[in-house]
Parts: sequence; structure tokens; C-alpha cells
Amino acid sequence: MNCPPDHPTLLTMPSWGGPFPSVAILPLPAAEYELRQVQPGWFEVRERSSGSLIWSGLGPASVTVSQAPF
Repeated sequence: MNCPPDHPTLLTMPSWGGPFPSVAILPLPAAEYELRQVQPGWFEVRERSSGSLIWSGLGPASVTVSQAPF
């Protein structure tokens, strides 16, 4: 569970169309995701329990807990 529990998990990744990053809300707590650099500049986000691929692409990327509730 995220702390505080009403703050969602965010996946932040580069945007293709501008200077600001893209952000996606993830359904599980942040600790349930693993961020790996699989090649120089290429990252994957996987669900820890199943190994399911959530996102793959050019980095940098991050999985964090939102600073504000949604």
C-alpha cells in the first residue's frame, strides 16, 4: 500500500510531442513495480509478482507515489 494510501502510483516517461513528461496512473502500490534498464537508454517497468511488462521505452522513466491524492 502506498503511504498515504490515497496517493496513487505514477509512471513518468518521456513525451514524444513536447518538453513535458507523460504520466500514467498505475493500479498497484509503487513497491509492486520494478524499473529496469535493459539496454543503454531503454527501460522496462514490470509487475514484481507476475513479471508482466507494463511499459517499455526510451528513458528516463520513474515509478513514484503521487505527492497529492486523486
